[in-house]
Amino acid sequence: MLSLTDAGLSLQHHRKVVLVVDLVDSVRLMQADELGVIRRWQDFLAQVHQVILPAQQGRLVKSLGDGLLLEFERPQQAVAASAAMHAWMSTRCPPLASGERIALRAGTHAADVYADGLDIYGAGVNLAARMATLAGPGETVATEEACAALADGLDGTIEDLGECYLKNIAAPVRAFRIGAPGVPATVSMRPIDDDPLRPTIAVIPFQCRNTAAHAFAIGDLVADGVIAHLARSHTLAVISRLSTAAFSGRTASPAQMGQALGANYLLCGTYAESAARLLITAELIDVRSGRVLWAQRLSSSVDDLLQTESEIIFGLADGVSNAILDTQATRVSLQPLPSLESYALMLGGIRLMHRSTRADMARSEQLLSYLVERHPRAVEARAWLAKLFVLRSVCGFVEGEAEERTRALSASRSALQLAPDHALALAVEGYIHTQHGTDIDKAGQRFDLALQINPSEGMAWLFKSVASAMWGSSRDAVDEAGKGSALSPCDPLAYYVYMLRASALAIDQRYDEAIHWAGESLRLNRVHTPTLRVLLTAQVFAGHIAPAQATLARLLELTPQFSLARYLAMGAGESKTRRQCAQALRELGLK
Repeated sequence: MLSLTDAGLSLQHHRKVVLVVDLVDSVRLMQADELGVIRRWQDFLAQVHQVILPAQQGRLVKSLGDGLLLEFERPQQAVAASAAMHAWMSTRCPPLASGERIALRAGTHAADVYADGLDIYGAGVNLAARMATLAGPGETVATEEACAALADGLDGTIEDLGECYLKNIAAPVRAFRIGAPGVPATVSMRPIDDDPLRPTIAVIPFQCRNTAAHAFAIGDLVADGVIAHLARSHTLAVISRLSTAAFSGRTASPAQMGQALGANYLLCGTYAESAARLLITAELIDVRSGRVLWAQRLSSSVDDLLQTESEIIFGLADGVSNAILDTQATRVSLQPLPSLESYALMLGGIRLMHRSTRADMARSEQLLSYLVERHPRAVEARAWLAKLFVLRSVCGFVEGEAEERTRALSASRSALQLAPDHALALAVEGYIHTQHGTDIDKAGQRFDLALQINPSEGMAWLFKSVASAMWGSSRDAVDEAGKGSALSPCDPLAYYVYMLRASALAIDQRYDEAIHWAGESLRLNRVHTPTLRVLLTAQVFAGHIAPAQATLARLLELTPQFSLARYLAMGAGESKTRRQCAQALRELGLK
């Protein structure tokens, strides 16, 4: 008897994005019009084979008669394919004889799977199928693992469905509904800068021409290094790296990227890695004309990217600055993490802290503390660790506020001892003083110095808006939130940006606008308790008491121990924003 190995069907283990698509109400439709359904399904399969899968580089694993099992390399491809399938079914597929249209539902998950020549196997396949059961007609539902790589607006409108219980899966699974893609909603309140001579540049992560798994993070390192150098210029506005990362691996025109990011110029390119050597090809593009202003081919060792004075990074930054401004970029002395593995882990720690759950924040602390211990001179890791301690206080996840404040200041001060001119560390220390009300003057000094060093540090603008909302001018808070938002147009932490915008608008008594942006924040992260507090405050002052009571009920569901006294003990209880929210809570009857 032949074995599977003899037949060339030995198991392979790899990471894939699994997409499960099935026909809604297939049994009922087949009973009513069997031949009509089969013919339409055949036409649909032809479209999938000939158009959709080639366009998204996907593979049909198998057809189940009324469903499909497909695999892709990236979540963006899977949701684009599902959107194309839904669109074809709703616009190109003729209705049945009864006049009823047939519809699809889809579920997707990114996971390690086993594959042979016949099928793919594993818990990840089963979970993708379970996600499809959460989708309604014409809908796609994704797990958090798949959704993490998607950008709201670019890949579709993302809606957080919360933790869902699925058949035969013990723990609840966080699910997200992915709507049809479109142009992302702008989060800017005003232009990035009133000076029309200050152009904006976006550095897109460079694309890998290799297939080696370890090579894919190099493009992010290149983009990070160039952004760090360009951001020191007072004559350029630089879009944040988290926003430009949304276009990693995408096929988009310069005009599309420029419109989404609000940029005048794009720096993009490719690289190849072999035997520890890099060959990088870079292009600077004028978004309006689509013309390549500058192009360069550079070669170096991979290790050069990990040096404080990287020759290849400086070469790219210098070329870009000369092409746009005819001046040389200012060299920056930054301490990068000395390995790709640590770099990837730091980004994981940043993502975990912003998921805003107690467990994820605990894991983020473990990860960032490990990085600080392993790399004592990693300034940015210390700055993010300091921010984590503040976020935990703001979310009400700590009992000892004074102890948490001490830990936050210790982390930020250690970062500034290593790099006194590190803009993010300065901004975070200002945020600590702002939220705890310990030294408002010092907070303002920290923000001003951070923006003097790096006028494009989006976090400094956003944190400064928090300080203005809590202790200063509400109009300044709105303007500063606008500047920070404009520098983070496609940020994967957009819900946090939306929340700060809503908070500034609420303190400026623009309650309907605040309600709108708080709703946008909760659409992306429905468990973010600070957003719920901003929302109920705006609802109360706008006179929407019933919705405010529902928002409070949701807040108490997430934090059962929440009370007025506990809220006022969370940092600076005498600030304007805290007093405003406390008044709203009292009017809702919270003790």
